[in-house]
Amino acid sequence: MADVTNDEIVKLMRALLTLAVDEREERVSNDPKARKTELLLDQAGLDSSEIAAMTGKQAGSVRMTLSRERRRSGSGKDGGDG
Repeated sequence: MADVTNDEIVKLMRALLTLAVDEREERVSNDPKARKTELLLDQAGLDSSEIAAMTGKQAGSVRMTLSRERRRSGSGKDGGDG
């Protein structure tokens, strides 16, 4: 495994993150007080298309969720993409 490229490492990390996201979504799906997974991933620096791919949602839906959550939290970060 000494010849692993950066691209392969990134691919593996994305796969692990996707599994973690899926697990989290399952755990918090019935908890209205839980922070949206999309917002957490946005705060980690991912853009809406990356978040959509990991959560299995449409990018437009992710952008709408982020916009709503930002307004609700008063973070001031609005209209951006990650």
